[in-house]
Amino acid sequence: MGATVKFTNAICDSKNTTWVTFDLCRLRAISRNKTVLSVYTNILYPAYNVHLNFQMQKRANGYKPWLGKHTVDYFETMKPNEKLTLCVIFMGVFFTSTVHMITSVKFTNAICESRNTSWVIVNGCRLRAISRNKTVLNTDISLLYPVHNLHLNFKMQKRANGYKPWLGEYTVDFCAFMRKTNHPVIKIFWNLSKDFTNFDHPCPFEMIATVKWTNVICQSRNTTWVTFDKCRLRAISRNKTVLNIDINVHFPARSITLYWQMQKRENGYKPWLGRYTIDYCAFLRKTNHPVMKIFWDVIKDFINFNHPCPIDGLLIIKDLFWDARNFSLPFPSGDYMLHLTWLFDKRQQYFQKIYFTFHQDLFKD
Repeated sequence: MGATVKFTNAICDSKNTTWVTFDLCRLRAISRNKTVLSVYTNILYPAYNVHLNFQMQKRANGYKPWLGKHTVDYFETMKPNEKLTLCVIFMGVFFTSTVHMITSVKFTNAICESRNTSWVIVNGCRLRAISRNKTVLNTDISLLYPVHNLHLNFKMQKRANGYKPWLGEYTVDFCAFMRKTNHPVIKIFWNLSKDFTNFDHPCPFEMIATVKWTNVICQSRNTTWVTFDKCRLRAISRNKTVLNIDINVHFPARSITLYWQMQKRENGYKPWLGRYTIDYCAFLRKTNHPVMKIFWDVIKDFINFNHPCPIDGLLIIKDLFWDARNFSLPFPSGDYMLHLTWLFDKRQQYFQKIYFTFHQDLFKD
């Protein structure tokens, strides 16, 4: 005779969910006469003393005891030289896991949203796949003003017919936590993330900005009036470049108009922060344009054409470097292009495209 076994049902129940939980307990049909059993058990703490109560029952007007009832020391039966009893035979068939569980975590999604974009800007929030079973989380957040009082609302949820509260909800004074990491739950997650963050220091949290020129393009539209002797960047260090431009204006310019436009790279360079038409001669008499004045304060000490019209001769921009440490405009980190088009007597004479990278990072005192 040939013997066949087919699993027909499986029930798993934890009597102590603070120590043991079940992620999976089900049968899967392989064919008409074959099913396989899958059981995923989470043991939340190491188990050093385990006993197994083993009982076989046979259905005969209900399930009745059959082949006896046995209580065994699980670790003793798992020893290689243990005598092959009936209980050990069944344990060898059904149990292939160890008592001390190995845990794996894979990030599956990330959503970041600012509730106050005048203070907090989310520049990036995404996952990156390293392998089939491993993803890494990257977030880039800019703080536009220093933060001296920070509270964290922490909530863990578990998916069970929708996401339901699990492990409680906590509101933590994060500044106090950074001085003394004594919250038992938050400390678990902090120990996991602290080596991957740059805000692992006490309050306040504030940003320091850096700017690096990355490219410059200068082109004359009328070489009888304007020519360029120099238009280039010079590297001072790995993170610092300076801009040098020499412009020859061959005839006096008494009416100068500037088309000013800022663009940000987002799948190509797209308009950002508006576009302005500025009477440059009027601006030199009274620097009252709010946006232009910000950038005028950056360049005025590096140029020789910071005087009223008319303007002619050699115009110099020498070793222009943007020290953005005290820059207060809400600028998200990224790559930018400043497009300047200059008109003399309402005719386009030349344009400049200045590319730069703006980056903010948390400052540690």
